[in-house]
Amino acid sequence: PGDIARPGGRAGQPTMSLEEGREVPAPEGLPTGWKSFEKKYLSGDKAGTAYLRFCGGPDLKHKNVNSIRLAIRKDAEDRGADPEQKVAEYDRLRQEKDAARPQRVEGGKVAGEKREEAVNAFRERFGALDGPMAA
Repeated sequence: PGDIARPGGRAGQPTMSLEEGREVPAPEGLPTGWKSFEKKYLSGDKAGTAYLRFCGGPDLKHKNVNSIRLAIRKDAEDRGADPEQKVAEYDRLRQEKDAARPQRVEGGKVAGEKREEAVNAFRERFGALDGPMAA
């Protein structure tokens, strides 16, 4: 079965339907009742790379929705709520969460006083790093 060509495909490619994919936990912000599916690209530069698609709404009428923001918009329309307000609320919550996350240092390097603090913290925990130990 894995060697059967899919419609429009080439021999040797696995057979897959549009609905094929595995259900994964819903990401934060996805409306209640919506489902999240992980699928894989079948061809091109991204072949084998995973991506997410969402489905939901009354009787799961919205399929293959490609972003959480679009899922929120479609869900709000189905429920008679203002889609722009719901998307803005999602964006605000996401910004708050991003602001609360510790910021990464660009390139993993620190300079000046922060560097000295990092070096001292390392030495307190692990001791001095000398040549033989580093090799």
